[in-house]
Amino acid sequence: VEEMGVCKGMHRFLHAHIPAPGHLILLHFQEKMRRLARRLIFGKWDARLGSETDAERMKIRKFKESAWKGVYFLSAEFLALAVTYNEPWFTSTMNFWVGPGDQIWPDQTMKFKLKGVYMYAAGFYMYSIIALLFWETRRSDFGLSMTHHIASVFLIVMSYIFR
Repeated sequence: VEEMGVCKGMHRFLHAHIPAPGHLILLHFQEKMRRLARRLIFGKWDARLGSETDAERMKIRKFKESAWKGVYFLSAEFLALAVTYNEPWFTSTMNFWVGPGDQIWPDQTMKFKLKGVYMYAAGFYMYSIIALLFWETRRSDFGLSMTHHIASVFLIVMSYIFR
């Protein structure tokens, strides 16, 4: 009987790790985006454009910063959709207050994948605070942007704590 349980467990393990066709398409898209981002955002392609003036270099630098944020938000959206799409509360707001295994709020546990989405978002906004202070080009809306990032971290942490 125990030997049968091991076989069933191994069978489930092997079949659980075979990627679905949709995952392979997503992986292919991710690889294409990674290559594009590496060339346009992280590379020194502005030198090849022959940008002579400081104003042109500044525009290219701002574009790179904005493109980096675009890559984050696109990947965050795909991650959030991949994690939440099959959840019962994704399409029915009545299930917002019911956790896994019919747990009622506020005594809900959170699935590990959903915790990952929270960490991904919180990590980006904490990084953004540091980047605004030390690396990014200072813009006229610096104060507003800093307030937005601090408020976002606060809201993400509070949402995580109070689920």
